Amino acid sequence: MIDLHETFTDDSDYIEKVRALVLGAVVWCKPQEVYITKIDHWFGERWLAFSGKALGAIGVRLKKLTLPPFVPSRVVNSVYMKRNEDKGAYRASEPPRMHLHRWQPSTKNFQRRVDEIAPEGAFFWYTGATAREGRGALMAYLPVGGEHWPWYIEYARQSEWERIRVIGVSAQELVSFEDSSACEAHV
Repeated sequence: MIDLHETFTDDSDYIEKVRALVLGAVVWCKPQEVYITKIDHWFGERWLAFSGKALGAIGVRLKKLTLPPFVPSRVVNSVYMKRNEDKGAYRASEPPRMHLHRWQPSTKNFQRRVDEIAPEGAFFWYTGATAREGRGALMAYLPVGGEHWPWYIEYARQSEWERIRVIGVSAQELVSFEDSSACEAHV
């Protein structure tokens, strides 16, 4: 089971939507490593494939995907899981590397390429504080064919949580991930 570190500031229904998508995506792509990061509050679509700022002001997106440069103070919780090849299951453990998000000049992040940090790793970032804010986001970089597939979903709470913006992934793919989450025996 994937522990998303739910607290009183999180909407349980939103957390369940995120858990199902993360679980389904992991079942689908079978990464060697899984990094799940909870960010303190909502983040927008501009974070998708964002590498950092040049000259302190100009937003940069490099051709080679880098880690989004969230400042460490925004990170509420991080989960790292490694795949056990014998059983195909994932187990939470200590990450083999330093923290994904570091205090550093933005230009340093241009060198933090996802394919070098974890070529077979899946990365997820999701929003905290959804109970109060009524909106959330989930962003993923999934390993596919030697590269990473970046996508982003924005949610808003109406009578229930609805996807209001989807970038880089189709509705059909999302339904497939949600359906695959029923196969959680190995995660």
